Amino acid sequence: MKTTYKSLLQVSLLSAAIATSAGVSAAGNDLRWGLTGDAISLDPQGRLGSIEFIFLRMGYEGLMTLDANQQPVYALAQSHKVLDDGTYRFNLRKGVKFHGGQDFTADDVVFSFNRANEPTSAFKSFTSSIDTVTKVDDYTVDIKTNRPNPLLFNNMSSVFIMDSGWAEEHGVSAAPDAKNPAQYYSNSNMNGTGPFVMVDRKPDVKTSFKRNTNWWGNSDDRFPGNIDSIEATPIGNAATRVATLLSGDLDLVTEVPLPDIDRVASDPNLKTDSTEQFRTIFLGYNLTTDDLETASVDGNPFKDVRVRQAVDMAIDTPLIQKKIMRGISTPTSLLAYPGTDGYDANMAAPSKVDRAGAKDLLAEAGYPEGFGIRLDCPNNRYINDEAICQAVTSMLAKVGIKVTLNAMPKDQWMPLLTGKKSDFYMLGFGTPTGDSLFTFGHIYKGGPFQSGYANARVTELIGMAGSELDPVKRKAQMKEISQITLDESAISPLHYQVITWGMSNRTSIPVDVNNIPDFRFAVMQ
Repeated sequence: MKTTYKSLLQVSLLSAAIATSAGVSAAGNDLRWGLTGDAISLDPQGRLGSIEFIFLRMGYEGLMTLDANQQPVYALAQSHKVLDDGTYRFNLRKGVKFHGGQDFTADDVVFSFNRANEPTSAFKSFTSSIDTVTKVDDYTVDIKTNRPNPLLFNNMSSVFIMDSGWAEEHGVSAAPDAKNPAQYYSNSNMNGTGPFVMVDRKPDVKTSFKRNTNWWGNSDDRFPGNIDSIEATPIGNAATRVATLLSGDLDLVTEVPLPDIDRVASDPNLKTDSTEQFRTIFLGYNLTTDDLETASVDGNPFKDVRVRQAVDMAIDTPLIQKKIMRGISTPTSLLAYPGTDGYDANMAAPSKVDRAGAKDLLAEAGYPEGFGIRLDCPNNRYINDEAICQAVTSMLAKVGIKVTLNAMPKDQWMPLLTGKKSDFYMLGFGTPTGDSLFTFGHIYKGGPFQSGYANARVTELIGMAGSELDPVKRKAQMKEISQITLDESAISPLHYQVITWGMSNRTSIPVDVNNIPDFRFAVMQ
C-alpha cells in the first residue's frame, strides 16, 4: 500500500490527538528501532550517507529544516529578508541551547557554514553557492550568495550547526577528511540543538537517544511526535531483524525484506507501510579510462553509446519488477524522481526489450561476438541487490555480453566505485534536498560516484538549473538533461526502489522518501 506524506502526517496528528484526549501520558514512549547498519561518523560535516543523515537529523539542526512534505521551513532561523539580489539576512531563534548547555548564537552559524565549506568537508556541495556568512549581531547573520540558487533553503537544511566552543575544546574545529577517515572526537560524540540527545554510543551495537526537553520544537504544532527515547540497534541480517520485530522486541524496522512483508503485515501486533523512494537503482559504466581492466577485449566498449544502448535494450526491467522485486518496484528509464523537476512520465517508461536490435548495435560498435566484463554488485545495500544483478547477468548473456558477477558486502563494494576501480557496477542514488539536481550533479557532472560521463550541454544545463529561479524555465532545463542522458544512455536505470517499514500497532511514523525516519513525526500510543 502506498501512502502519501500528507495522509501519513494526518494519521500521526490524529493519533496524537486521540492519545491526548484519552489521557494517555507521553511518558514511557520508548521506541526500539532496528536498522540495517550503523553510522560510521556522527560529525555534522563528516560523511554523506543515509544512515549518517538519520542520526545527524536527530541531534543537529540547520537554519532551515525539511517538513514532512520535503519542503524547507524555518528551524534555527525564525525569519529572513532579502537585502539585495544575493544577500539574505536571517534572524535566529533566541534562547536555544546546545545539548551541552552552551548558548546558540550567530558565532556558531558562521563557524558551521565555514566548516561545511572546507575542502575536506563531505557537505561542501550544500554551501557551494554561498560566498560569505557574516555575523551582524548575536542573533542575526547575513548570507551572501555567489549566484541565484533555487535550492538555497533546501540545501541549508543539511548544513548542521555545531557549537564552535565545543568543537575547539575537543580539537574538531576543522572538518574531517571524508577521503581519509581518522579517529575524530565528533565521529562518536554529538552536541547539537536537535530534538534528541545522544546518551550512549556503542558503535555497531547500540546507540541511545532521549528527548531533548529544551528543544524549541516541542511546542510547535508542526512536529507532533511524542517519543521519549530511541534505542537504535543495527541488525545487519535481514532475517534476524524481522524475527526481532515479530518477537515484540522492536517497535520499528525501516527495511522489511520483500519475502517478509506479508508475514509482518499479517501479525496482529504489527503493521506495514511503504512508499516509492527517492532512489534510482541503475547500472553505471566506467567512462574515465580508454582501457577497461575487467573487459575481455581491448579498449573501453562502454565509451561507444551503441554499447550502452544495447545494454538498455537487453534488460527487461518489468520482468525484474515481477520476478525479483515481487511487483514492489517501479521500472524506469530516468535518474530523476517522480514529482521532481527532470521527471517526465513518457521518458520514464521502461525501454522496450529488443535483443536482436541489441546484437545489431554491438556488431555495429565492433563487438559482433560480444565481450566479457565484470559486474560489481553489493549484496547487502539495496533491496534484492544481488538477485537483481544475477538477473541482469542472465539477460546480458542473451545478447553476447558475458558478465562475471562480483557480489560483495557494501563495505568492500563502495571503495571500488569511489576509487574509480569498477568498470561496470550497480548503484542506487537519492537526494537529501528533495530535488533531482543534487543527483544530476553527482552522477552526470562530478563527485565520488561520477562515472566519467561528460556532455558539455548537460554540464551547462546543470549550471543553469542550479541558478534558475523561474520554475518554468528550470523545469525545461531539467527535462532537457533527462532527455540528453536518456538518448546517450549515460547510465542504465532499472527502477525506483520501494521501501517498506514494519512497526508495532502503537507506533505511527511517516515513511520517508529517502528512507530517513524523522522521529519529530513519530507518535506512540
